[in-house]
Amino acid sequence: MVLLFFQKALTTFTIMMCFFLQSFSQEKADSLLKTNCIKLDIIPLYNIFFDTRVQIRIGAEYEKVFSKKSSLSVYIDGGLYDKYKFIKYYDFFNQQQGLYSVEQDISIIGFHIIPSYNYHFYTFKNHFNEKLFSSLLLDYGYYSKKLNSYNSQTKESSFDNYNQNKLGVGIGIGYKNRFSKHFSLEIKTSFITKIFNSVSDNGRLPIKSLDAQWTSTNYNFWWISNLKIGYAF
Repeated sequence: MVLLFFQKALTTFTIMMCFFLQSFSQEKADSLLKTNCIKLDIIPLYNIFFDTRVQIRIGAEYEKVFSKKSSLSVYIDGGLYDKYKFIKYYDFFNQQQGLYSVEQDISIIGFHIIPSYNYHFYTFKNHFNEKLFSSLLLDYGYYSKKLNSYNSQTKESSFDNYNQNKLGVGIGIGYKNRFSKHFSLEIKTSFITKIFNSVSDNGRLPIKSLDAQWTSTNYNFWWISNLKIGYAF
C-alpha cells in the first residue's frame, strides 16, 4: 500500500512538474516579446511629395502587445489635407455689370484617430518573425474647411469656414515582418463604412475621407492602406 501510494504521488508530482515547466517555458517565451511599439506611416509622407493635393501631414501609431496573438493599437494622422485655389467667373457675356470673378483660397486641416484590435492568426513556417493579422477598427475623423474669398467686382474679401465630424467602423488585414530585434515593417489595408457624419452648417457639402486611397461616390465607404516602420521596446 505504501509503495502504491508513493507511485501515485510520484506520478502526480511528475505530471504537475510537466505542466509547471511548460507554463514557465511559455511565460518565458512571452516575456521575450517586446510589448510596446511605435510606428511611422510612410504613406502620408509619400502623399506630401507625390500626390496632386497640397498636403503637410504625418501618421504614427502606438501598439501595445498583450500576447503572441493579440494587441491593441491607436493610429493618429493629422495636419493639412488639402489646399487649393478656385476661381468662378460671372456675367461672362457682359450682359449686366461686366465680367467679374470670385476667387477662393480653400484649405482643409484636421486629424484621424483610429483605434484597433489586432489578431495575429498566421505565422509563416521557418519565418517566425513574419505574420499575418486581422483588425477590427474605428475611424474618427475631424476636418475644418476654411474659405477666403475675394470679389473682383466689389474689391471685397470675406472669410468662411465649417467643420465636419465623421465616424466609421471597419476591418483590416495586414502583414508584419520583424526583421531585427527592435525594428519591423508592416503593411495594412482597411475597408471602412460610415456610422455617422455631422457637418456644422446645414446645406454644406460633406468632405470625403482625405486619408483614404479610395472613397465611394456617396462617401459612405472608404479604403485606407498603410506602410509602417516600427520600433519595438
